Amino acid sequence: MGIKNFLKNKIKIISATVFVFLFLFTYQYTEAASLKMSASLQSMNVGGTNTIFVFVDSQGMAINNAEGTISFPAEFFDVTSVSKDSSVFNLWVEEPSFSNLTGLISFNGGVPTPGFSGAQGRVLSFIVRAKKAGQANVSFLSASVRANDGLGTDVLTGKTGTGITITEKQKTLEVDKPVQQPTLQDVTSSGIKISSTTHPNQEKFYNGSDLKMQWNIPVGADAVQTGISKNFSELPKVIYSPAVSEKIMKDLGDGVWYFKVRARKNGVWGTPAVYTARIDRTAPVKGQHSFNYDNELKTLNISVDSNDEGSGIESYKILINNDHIKTVSATDFVNGKYSIEFDAFGDNAVKIIVSDRAGNSTDFEGSFYAKGDSVPKLDQIPQTVFAGEQLLIRGKTQSPNMDVVVNIKHEKGDVTSIKTMSDDNRAFITLTPELKMGEYEIWAETGTGAELAQSRHEYTKVTSYLTIKIGKYSLNDFMAVIIVLLLSLLPFALALVFRRKRIGLRYSKRLGIPAMTKEDKLKTLTFFKKHLHGYLEHLQIIRNERILTKEERVLKQDIESDLDEIDKELGEMK
Repeated sequence: MGIKNFLKNKIKIISATVFVFLFLFTYQYTEAASLKMSASLQSMNVGGTNTIFVFVDSQGMAINNAEGTISFPAEFFDVTSVSKDSSVFNLWVEEPSFSNLTGLISFNGGVPTPGFSGAQGRVLSFIVRAKKAGQANVSFLSASVRANDGLGTDVLTGKTGTGITITEKQKTLEVDKPVQQPTLQDVTSSGIKISSTTHPNQEKFYNGSDLKMQWNIPVGADAVQTGISKNFSELPKVIYSPAVSEKIMKDLGDGVWYFKVRARKNGVWGTPAVYTARIDRTAPVKGQHSFNYDNELKTLNISVDSNDEGSGIESYKILINNDHIKTVSATDFVNGKYSIEFDAFGDNAVKIIVSDRAGNSTDFEGSFYAKGDSVPKLDQIPQTVFAGEQLLIRGKTQSPNMDVVVNIKHEKGDVTSIKTMSDDNRAFITLTPELKMGEYEIWAETGTGAELAQSRHEYTKVTSYLTIKIGKYSLNDFMAVIIVLLLSLLPFALALVFRRKRIGLRYSKRLGIPAMTKEDKLKTLTFFKKHLHGYLEHLQIIRNERILTKEERVLKQDIESDLDEIDKELGEMK
């Protein structure tokens, strides 16, 4: 391959990958997100169960992914199940899983654009069963939360675990001994293991009334006996000979059911294995409700009277004007009351969807009127926009079908005014012309003269695609171009230095390339070695936090290859 093809390919590989690396992996974000765990009970007895929730706080920004590994003390408790019900994520790169052998829980969930933004978004929950007294601490071994920015930027800055105190169960006198309570695990002393495809989690309620059970038949067994009852102590009665390994029961009622199987071997019936199935087909009971808006505090006070005697209420989904505002857990909806800050004006429709743990739900609908302000409202505008793009501006007016003027003022004083009108729902939308470099001030106006009302003023900065931010230093477009050009010259410098070994002396003579002095070579190689080491250190930092992508691995190998060549050349020059 000739020098032209060599230099052409080298330029493409190094300049493109280095530039992408700088732009994608050194850009700094001011926003942050955090992960935290919260246990339903701070203390529990040996043998008892407890639910631990994992929440994400996006702290005002939109995120589209969270992943991590949770460490729990396997000597103190076992995890019996992991649930992603009511999670803000609906796309799972890695289904939540756990191991009581290693004491680890792993997850990797995502959500499509526009992502999730909120202070307490449920990621997942898991149930633990205590087996030893002591202080059990659960923590994040590793975690990442990624911004919905198209780059997958990790914005996690804090993660908080939880601690649970486990105590020995208090002993009772024989005369006061309570009736034996069922365990929520399979009884395996008989050698029979029971499972269910319709109700796979013994500690969770389901709204399906048909129950399908499967089990293994012990070696040498010639018959099995099955039974299902709400009485844990009742023995199985139906005999199957030869033995069967599955059974379907239809139209079971609400409640906790105990399915039992025992096998007959050598004429002797073994100990029954027990499986717990929980059924709840009844929606939460609907009572009184009210919605009151506090105009001074800009707060909607919600009161709904609802209860569920089956699985219990799990969450309250709040919708205002058909927009999903927030989903609140039952523990935060204290005594059926909850207050949420919401900037509103005019008539507003409210809908509360109350869901139980089995997935049944009931709705509460109503409305409230907010005096609000006469000024138009602007939706949040991105802080940074790229040059040549158009900015989509949204907002609302106090009344429907109002004339609106959106003003876009450049830092040099130029003002562009765009006229539009709000629709029947008081919403307006407009698209700016292509924006040029600089800082902009944006606001909306309604009315004229004494009735002129202005929205709050928003600010955004229009920057070039070449703007780079490294650490706390921001490089302007001119410096960015210089850096990119400098990186593009790297293959030329290396080609000149290695010309005798890579392309041969005859090519340099034909092209008229002047001979480099030993001092020139040393300075050139030392300069690029220093900077290549800097890029390699950035990749090492990323590698410590997560697995490198394919492109990052290619870049790392390319840099390491060039460093090897430089070291080899420096060694020969000594």
